Amino acid sequence: SQYQTLTASEKTKILWDNIESSTIESQIEVNPMTKLFGFLWNSFAPTFKYVSDELPPDRPKTVHYIGAAAKAKFETSNEHPFTGLFKGHRNLIVSLSNNGPVNATTLSPGIAVKFLRDKLASVNFVALVSILGQTGTNPQNFFLNEMSNHFRDVDSSAETAILTLLNSKFRESSQLFTMVGLSSISSIDSEGNSVKEPKFP
Repeated sequence: SQYQTLTASEKTKILWDNIESSTIESQIEVNPMTKLFGFLWNSFAPTFKYVSDELPPDRPKTVHYIGAAAKAKFETSNEHPFTGLFKGHRNLIVSLSNNGPVNATTLSPGIAVKFLRDKLASVNFVALVSILGQTGTNPQNFFLNEMSNHFRDVDSSAETAILTLLNSKFRESSQLFTMVGLSSISSIDSEGNSVKEPKFP
């Protein structure tokens, strides 16, 4: 599309204008049962395979729909072997979200990082504690636990009906749904040059 031919700065402005025009009230006021129905009814596969900075047309967001976003840049000391955008990048949008309204006993924190690139599709990754979120002492602390792009799967030995459902829904998109690869971030640098020997965490 024409959008993908824009510079990273131009894409950032478009996305940020859309973010600023949205309101958290528009998400919180949605009946949770409506979100649950959308989660159960819609396959995850089209969203996972859709190469875009927005959801597929007429596709509701049913997970991690409440959060905060910020423009960012990625700076590094370069005291590491990783290549591509891991060397640094100027145009990022970071989202910190929870999978639904916050309550007193649990929180499901997640982070999404979008690297916007000139005339190329963005590369992105997400990090979670686990699909089920976190509990325990002060679970409302967003940074209570370490988040990872290889997050914890649900324990199959202790599965309940809801856990079985979560597993089956995410597996509509991938059998490795608890892992998000980082190779695409390492394969092209911030100037758009291909890296011959990508190295990534």
